[in-house]
Amino acid sequence: MVDRVVEVVVVYNERDTATGRSLPAIFNEHKAGAAADWLVFCHEDFVVFDDDWIERLTRLSEGACYGPIGVDRSGRFLGRIMQTDGTCIGQPEDGADVVGLDEQCLIVPRPIYSTVDFDERFAFDLYAHDYCLTPARAGFRVKTFQMNCQHRSKSVAGDTTRLSYLEAKRT
Repeated sequence: MVDRVVEVVVVYNERDTATGRSLPAIFNEHKAGAAADWLVFCHEDFVVFDDDWIERLTRLSEGACYGPIGVDRSGRFLGRIMQTDGTCIGQPEDGADVVGLDEQCLIVPRPIYSTVDFDERFAFDLYAHDYCLTPARAGFRVKTFQMNCQHRSKSVAGDTTRLSYLEAKRT
């Protein structure tokens, strides 16, 4: 079997205050110079407890974007993550087709990241969900990748009253 290179990109979920560049702009710049077979964009407060998760993801089909939790067409959270308080959110389901994935962890193979850019109009929330829609329109799939993980943030739903969220949603 050919060794696959996985690059984990730690995301501090905010724009670059020194330059004012948005996360999608930073991601596009990063992936333009990437040589890895897989890019994994993870929030700084995302923790994976499985020792073999990188090895497992290298065996996935390169025809999809993946993440530990996503939303299906009926609005259900598929995949499961543990929140900071120890409660779990989502229905555990590995390999489920979803419409979009949560920003906490987005796993993208080279065939997708080398051809699909992040839309730089989505400066904050929604950048991963939007990114999933573009490959889906091009015939790629969006799927859950179950792992034992925790998002040490408030919740997967986030603060939907925050001005930056409302502005991104309006765009």
